[in-house]
Order: sequence, then structure tokens, then C-alpha cells
Amino acid sequence: MKSTIRIAGLFAAITLVSAGGLAHAGQTQLIQDVSRDAPSRLEQTPVETYHYGMKLDIARVLSISDTSQVCDVVPSVMHYEDREGKLRALEYLIHGGGCLDN
Repeated sequence: MKSTIRIAGLFAAITLVSAGGLAHAGQTQLIQDVSRDAPSRLEQTPVETYHYGMKLDIARVLSISDTSQVCDVVPSVMHYEDREGKLRALEYLIHGGGCLDN
């Protein structure tokens, strides 16, 4: 039973990291679009911390912290709109994309 819970937790962590990496790949255009519209609104949005099992209502990702130069597990903040159009921010851990395999 404990190994099943550990595997489920590991799967959830891998999924979140993968989703963060995929979202990160397209973040430049999103950040440019948002920065023209309302950068101060994003900065004023209260940041929630992600926890395992948290129900997320993400309709549109607006921005994601740039972790492309970091080779470590670091916090990242994603700003997004929910289905009602409300701005939200979520902090979660992600493995930065700055690791080079030499």
C-alpha cells in the first residue's frame, strides 16, 4: 500500500514537472501578450502554493516563471485565468531546464 502511494505521488510530481516544461516551451509568446495588457494585475494576484491533489481550474495560462537557466528543483509561478476569467497565480516546484549534459 505504501509503495502504491509513493508511486502515485511520484507520478503526480512527474506529471506536474512535465506539464511545467511543456507550458514553459510556449511561454515567451504568452508573456509578451500579457505584458502588453496588464503586468501590474499579474503582480498583484495572490500566489497560492500547489499541494498534491489540489483541484486546478486552468482555462488559459498567461505566464510561467523562466527556469531555463537553472539546473535544480526551484519554485516556479504560473499566472492563469480560471473558467470564470479570474486571474490566479500558482507556485509549484519544477526542475529547471538549464542542465547541460556534457
